[in-house]
Amino acid sequence: MKERQQLFDNAREVLSKEYEELNSPNFYVNSLGDIPGMLAQTPGLNFHPDGYWDTGNPAIGWTKGEIPIFVANYVAWKNFLETDHDFLILCEDDIVFHRYGVPLLKHYMAMLPEDWDVFSFYCPTGQYFKYRDEEHKIGDGPISRAYQDHHLLCYVVSRKGAENLIKDAESHIIMDPIDWFIFYQNDILNVYTVKPREEHGVMSVELDSTVGHSVRCPLPELEPDTSLPLVSHWQRWHAKRVK
Repeated sequence: MKERQQLFDNAREVLSKEYEELNSPNFYVNSLGDIPGMLAQTPGLNFHPDGYWDTGNPAIGWTKGEIPIFVANYVAWKNFLETDHDFLILCEDDIVFHRYGVPLLKHYMAMLPEDWDVFSFYCPTGQYFKYRDEEHKIGDGPISRAYQDHHLLCYVVSRKGAENLIKDAESHIIMDPIDWFIFYQNDILNVYTVKPREEHGVMSVELDSTVGHSVRCPLPELEPDTSLPLVSHWQRWHAKRVK
């Protein structure tokens, strides 16, 4: 835990030299049983009690970190829109910025198409195989349309992107963790990232996961607004791909 806090503090120090910090809370729970109480204090989101879909396994439950992380991002998007800033940078707490990380981030952002909603500054090497020139390339530079489906180590959201993400999150019962919620909308939103083998300005450090992947359970105590539709962006995206 100390190492994670140190990494977080280091990233905060690096970014604070160039950017104003947004005052927005993180959310933590000690157990899955604490999640309904946390959601009662942060109205606006509805999560499916049975969890989300994975390949061949519908409704595989939630881990204790997935919903709090989603809520923290959602609240940050909303708080960001209360400011007059043009974009918001969000980072996970296992991040390390390289010496050239912030200048490189600025360089890449200057290259983004005007229509961008979300820019992921990091893609894990295990996702590189998903890149296809004919589907993701937008030019000869280092930026492409997103091809990864997980790992929001460091991402940037525009005002338009935050508005779209909030509207979508509030419009249905959520059946995706935060990274799937964003990356499996890359056919709806304008989500960009760094091409494989291009320089990344950040890296992820291997730490014990706070997402709690070792325990995954449904949360029957959740009472979502049943007037809202059920939407799994993972399921929708995969159904579209096999047509």
